[in-house]
Amino acid sequence: MAVRLALQPPEDEKKAFEQLLTPFKAGQRKNCGNGFEKSTVSKTVKDVTDAIVGRAGQFIKWPVTSGARAVIKNGFYLQARFPNVIGCIDGTHVPIVAPATDENACVNRKGFHSINVQAVCDHDALIQQVRTDMKEGDQARGFEHGVLLGESGYAVRPFLLTPYPNPQDDAQERSVCVIFIG
Repeated sequence: MAVRLALQPPEDEKKAFEQLLTPFKAGQRKNCGNGFEKSTVSKTVKDVTDAIVGRAGQFIKWPVTSGARAVIKNGFYLQARFPNVIGCIDGTHVPIVAPATDENACVNRKGFHSINVQAVCDHDALIQQVRTDMKEGDQARGFEHGVLLGESGYAVRPFLLTPYPNPQDDAQERSVCVIFIG
């Protein structure tokens, strides 16, 4: 089984999800094209989202016991020969409508309003943690029992391994592929 980094679905799923969200993007028409008013769809999406968030703790769990961590570490080792890996981490900017107050606090480095969402998944691509409140220095909390695999946008830290930015030989190239292909 391949290791998929959190929040990076296969291209088909990503395209389908983007198509599904198109009618709901800010500035779209009043009617969503399927006979439902945009306000009705927005309320329904909010209600469903609230229900999912209300139950998230049942499904999104950080491995707090040594036994749970051992299962995940063994899974990563069996799949990719990476020892001591506790999860894969990735993040994305979720576009939002500019808030009425403190608008500049939500402008990202690319110049649009967003919420920065970061997630960690295990060897089976099950989400273990989702955060939207990352602050510098916060990132190491909870990772003292293993290391994370991240993509090249992350800085290398004692708890975080990233691919070689410019592989110089076959061994370095394979290291990059192992992280992303599994």
